[in-house]
Amino acid sequence: MEQLNSKLVVNPKIWDAKVGRAIGRSAKVLELNSRLNDIQVILKEHYYDIQRRHGYVTAEMVRNAYMGITQREESLLKVYEQHLEDTKKLVGLSKADPTYRKYERMYRRVVEFMKKKYNITDIPLREIKYYYCPLNFFLSD
Repeated sequence: MEQLNSKLVVNPKIWDAKVGRAIGRSAKVLELNSRLNDIQVILKEHYYDIQRRHGYVTAEMVRNAYMGITQREESLLKVYEQHLEDTKKLVGLSKADPTYRKYERMYRRVVEFMKKKYNITDIPLREIKYYYCPLNFFLSD
């Protein structure tokens, strides 16, 4: 859940919190409710756009899009693509071609996994949950 300020003002006596609209038929009330409808449409447009681009949506992402707050987020696949590009430049110098092909294969598997398991096409790095797993967990006595 996120909150945003529409900068609209309404008399609390005519506000219906359950429906999120002003009650009445005056020109001011109709204008206010119309503006609220417009905001709702814009929020839905942002929601569907974000969903299409990222494969998932958070309330914060929608609020930030509505408020015009944009941030360049690094995503897993963008970082991986940069890694592939850097590795390709090193083939023949400090990296072997089979190493590069192994990284390409792993990239395709990561893309396939994200699509199949989570139905997403990419994920911002800040959304990845890291879990601590002590090394001795893997060692047997």
